[in-house]
Amino acid sequence: MRSFSFLVLSLSVAACSSDNTAATPDATPPIPPTANGVFPASGYSGRVVRVEVTGDSTKWSASTTMSFGAGITVGTISVASPTDLFAEITIADTAAVGMHDVTVTDGTSVTTLTKAFEVDSPIIMQTGGDVAQGSIAPFAIRQLDFGAPFDLTCGFSNPFTGQCLLYSHLSVTTPAGVAARISSASDYQIQGTLFIDVDAPAVGGTYSVTSGMVSSTLGAALPITARTAKPLTAATASSNTVTAGGSVLFQLAAGATTANKFVATPTTAGTTPQLILLPASGHFADQLPGGYDDQGTALTQLDGVATAATTFYAIYVDDGSASAFSMLATAFPLVSVNEAANTTTAATAQTVSKQALLNNASLLTLADQDWVKFTVAVGDVGKHVHVTTTGDAKTDAVVMVQSNLAGTTTLGTSPDQTYQEDFLSAVIPAGTTTISVQISASQAGFFDVTHNTYVAAIWLE
Repeated sequence: MRSFSFLVLSLSVAACSSDNTAATPDATPPIPPTANGVFPASGYSGRVVRVEVTGDSTKWSASTTMSFGAGITVGTISVASPTDLFAEITIADTAAVGMHDVTVTDGTSVTTLTKAFEVDSPIIMQTGGDVAQGSIAPFAIRQLDFGAPFDLTCGFSNPFTGQCLLYSHLSVTTPAGVAARISSASDYQIQGTLFIDVDAPAVGGTYSVTSGMVSSTLGAALPITARTAKPLTAATASSNTVTAGGSVLFQLAAGATTANKFVATPTTAGTTPQLILLPASGHFADQLPGGYDDQGTALTQLDGVATAATTFYAIYVDDGSASAFSMLATAFPLVSVNEAANTTTAATAQTVSKQALLNNASLLTLADQDWVKFTVAVGDVGKHVHVTTTGDAKTDAVVMVQSNLAGTTTLGTSPDQTYQEDFLSAVIPAGTTTISVQISASQAGFFDVTHNTYVAAIWLE
């Protein structure tokens, strides 16, 4: 019995010695500390985002720092555990859109997660027509950040339709040479029109939306197509093709002593064009009036008047045609004269050309009337008399046109729905030799003697 017990004890000791010897070469080396993820993995520029960064075998502490690259500021870091960090990051509007490296520094240990965080633009923008120098183009902006709906507070609305015409806390910031006008907006979409000056830099630039206290920046620059205006020669038609939704830019170097009437005539049926006139600056802020008559009459041509004897630009824009169409552009000189004194009746009317520009005119009192007259030929029968008044935007004028046929025959009076007028008469009847035009103060109660100056353009079409 004694001999057996000794043997078992000896075997037990031997076995323990064998296990210790085998463990030494199989020992697992320590795992190096690493960062392994960022959540969320993206954020919008111009926003503050709370992020979590996790690691393996790290010993992160209050002294640990983080970097998300240029344009992103890391706020106070909270250490949830040695392997888990939280921080609020502020993404600037100028932060580059795209992937950013995330670097965690803990003493001498630096860990980089390559392209681990993405900066996105909170808005996307689509344009139509020609985004080119000297043009207008429709745009739509969509908000992708559902936590930041657009502020739709309305400062002024159409009293008849209820449509908002001016949003108090919503605006679109544009690059140099471009202006944006908002036509409608909803929680996550804005629609409107871009007005691009003739000399707008072709490199374009970025756009942003300010909605209340929130700014949303488009990450990529929107380039502008450079183009040279097509020259026009006075009284010579220029044939052109306009692409669907596109535009054509013209330039007319006016004579030293004449103003000019610009006529754009579509030669394709069913087109819906717009005509815009700009002075020598080529800037929409200086836009000249013209293009529409105040009766809403559907004309086969669009007319606009440059009232100064200087170079001006004409922009012909397709406003919704489905396909390309052709048009003729012509600039006609107007004979410029100053208003004469004592022309307050038809009998004392000032004689002018039938393509005339009446300068330095004024209505001194509510009862004041200014009369002009001109001779017409047989070939003018069937044409309209077109009269536009410009100048002080708050001069409330009224236009009346009459023929000398059968004594006097009235060819119409402007509806007086606006301050300055854009009036197209009835057609000139057969037998007419003289046309008289009366420009008087509105009797609707809006005339103000401190706003009484005007310039009148008169022509036949």
